[in-house]
Amino acid sequence: MFLKIFLIFLIFLISFPLLSKGIPIMLQIKSEESIPVDFRDGVEEALTEMNFTLVDQKAQEEALKEQTEQREKGCYDDECLVDTGKMLAARGLIVVEVEKRDESIFRFKFRYVDFETGTTTKTKMTYFNFSLLKYKELNEFGKSITKELFSDNTKSENIQIQQKVIPPIESDKKTEEIKKPEKKEDSNQINSNNNAKEIQLSHDKLKLSIGLKAGGNMTDIMFLDEQGHETWASFDGRSIMLDFELIYNLQKYLGVYILGSLGVGSVERFETSESNTFKAVNIFLGLRGDYFVNFALSSYLKFGIGFSSASLKNDSNSDVDVIYLSGPVLELEAGITYFNSTGSPIFDLGLGITSMMFKDVSLKNSTKANTTQVYLSFRYYFMSK
Repeated sequence: MFLKIFLIFLIFLISFPLLSKGIPIMLQIKSEESIPVDFRDGVEEALTEMNFTLVDQKAQEEALKEQTEQREKGCYDDECLVDTGKMLAARGLIVVEVEKRDESIFRFKFRYVDFETGTTTKTKMTYFNFSLLKYKELNEFGKSITKELFSDNTKSENIQIQQKVIPPIESDKKTEEIKKPEKKEDSNQINSNNNAKEIQLSHDKLKLSIGLKAGGNMTDIMFLDEQGHETWASFDGRSIMLDFELIYNLQKYLGVYILGSLGVGSVERFETSESNTFKAVNIFLGLRGDYFVNFALSSYLKFGIGFSSASLKNDSNSDVDVIYLSGPVLELEAGITYFNSTGSPIFDLGLGITSMMFKDVSLKNSTKANTTQVYLSFRYYFMSK
């Protein structure tokens, strides 16, 4: 009985560090760029939530230095990293290869190597579409991708590709010859991934989208009677607009947009309850600024100036059938943008206001008019490159 209790106690002592600290894993980041520590912090936080833990970075560096001295060459291949991990009692290794594609586009390839089998069992490749100085986004990105890597539902293109551990060979030259095909194969794999993602790589330069706006508007038209006195007619209305928008980014967070829209609606005059319908065509040129909340969400603000042409038709009995209006128009809109996993925009949700100032009106006894419209907007991106 005493022996049984002692064995249980001994097992508890052995397993307690693993239960309390999690399963130890090494992390190696291979990059020519300086990766901020915020990325590593995000990976570590995600691993902790999944009952893993990162081996101390200083301990890794010392162990790798020792392996380098023993081999008389750098410890970069999987075989050396596996040996180093076993020295540190780690269970596996996460290798992150970072490659810069543009000022704000970085390719991240994650691989998980299981030390028990010496094989790569999980991979995940994706893009970080921001500057590396966006520390908050980089931290969230590290957490999200690490969770996806260890998710049971992860379906990456390279999952369960075996990376064979090469046994010790007498000649270093032979070892290099054997490893060359693996390096070439990996290069082909990278090129294949690049081709698959090429359309999304330059998404932050040019975007084309279709939008739908629905809202209410207030229109005031000034009339002159036979004596030359000014009288104002006020109309309350509802409208719906369909538009196409083309955005070209000047910088990381600022772009120019061209917007052409067509709209229809109905208005009702307050004083006489006359019913009217109208059609409008608007063309805008403006600026749009984006502020990225995280890699899946951003807020935006845009301001445009353009030209509007509208026709107001009287549906009730009246001497005047159609009034033609034209003039400058201003637009201000704010909202949020949602992105997919590759950083390409999917859709916008916004709230906006337009103000149209009609100076020239075809009707002889009317000299000026203005319209203010408040609307809700939904925009879908169907081209991004």
